[in-house]
Amino acid sequence: MDTTRQEFVQALRALEPYLPQLIVVGGWAHRLFHFHEWARPVGLQPLTTDDTDILAPMTLEGQGKTVRTMLLEAGFEERLWGDRPPVTKYYSKNAGSAFHVEFIGERRGGPVRRDGASNDAREVSGVTVQQLAHVELLREEPWALELDESRGYPVEGRPVLVRVVNPVSYLAQKVLVLPRADRSVGKRAKDILYVHDTLLLMSAKLEELRKTWERLRARGPRKRAADLARIRAKEFSTVTDRILRAAEIARESGRPSAPGPETIRDVCRVGLERVFG
Repeated sequence: MDTTRQEFVQALRALEPYLPQLIVVGGWAHRLFHFHEWARPVGLQPLTTDDTDILAPMTLEGQGKTVRTMLLEAGFEERLWGDRPPVTKYYSKNAGSAFHVEFIGERRGGPVRRDGASNDAREVSGVTVQQLAHVELLREEPWALELDESRGYPVEGRPVLVRVVNPVSYLAQKVLVLPRADRSVGKRAKDILYVHDTLLLMSAKLEELRKTWERLRARGPRKRAADLARIRAKEFSTVTDRILRAAEIARESGRPSAPGPETIRDVCRVGLERVFG
């Protein structure tokens, strides 16, 4: 059994009273996409990730104990990262494990508040929530998934019901953050591979993804759709260093037929065009 699945379930159980208000995003959302009703079996080994990104609202309705207390009581260790302001992450105490939980949320306004203080984080239910751009898109139309042993997760007793970001919002947000200069080439390359893999996984239902995007676009700002089109055109018109690195990550993952850089570029370019127009 993959130990990270055990740790993931442990974290979900700890957060269970709050799960109706939280959404799994990031790499773990991609792993869970394999259970989506639109996914087709493509034989892809999901990319592994040590961090579990959880999208939290601006405020959480109280459930007795705070999120922080529940994670600590479940055996996770709190560590502080950075200093502008410091971010709390919750690590598994299993020997040799790097698995951890962190929380993100929507940043309203710029990175600096009117009083000069940083607008990059806030405290919610005892934990620090990183406030990031384009996160509001991840809150739209999440889908619900029951995890249990039949899906390969060591869930004892009743299944765990978790909300997961929808694949269209996931794709859009991954593309929108690609130009961010504060993210390493490696992270942006991994995001490109996530986009490639998600498009392959959902390739039988691209028209359904397009319909979802039409709803999201109608509710969102025009600038977001324009930014998405501009970034797509720039990022996938040619083979970039980030796409080359994405192909290397695919090979290093041990895939029997890892895609080359041209394939990754073409799948992303054509697939994103089908979904976003």
